[in-house]
Amino acid sequence: ENLCGDARRPVLIVTHKNAESTFYLRILPCVPDGILPLIKLTPKSNAIRGSNGAYDFSTYKHNNAMLRERDLVMKRHVSLVFQAIKKNPIIGDVIVLAKSWLLSACP
Repeated sequence: ENLCGDARRPVLIVTHKNAESTFYLRILPCVPDGILPLIKLTPKSNAIRGSNGAYDFSTYKHNNAMLRERDLVMKRHVSLVFQAIKKNPIIGDVIVLAKSWLLSACP
């Protein structure tokens, strides 16, 4: 599955089914802050080297997409998480448990 039909934005779906219900967990992979310096995402910057090893052209469309993705997806995600926690406070504990499990599973 892709986010908003965009093949560049994959979604990992984890499904749990039992006799009473089905549960879907959608995981949106994203690049953490600091992994790519923002200075490399300016409209005149290029992150792709040509065959001669030089940076021949700017990749402004890619850079803009990275910035947009970083801002919009994270804002929507944080908003959704806070709404869910407001409706059911136990979800906050579930998120903490899931993050600690994921961090311990990925050395």
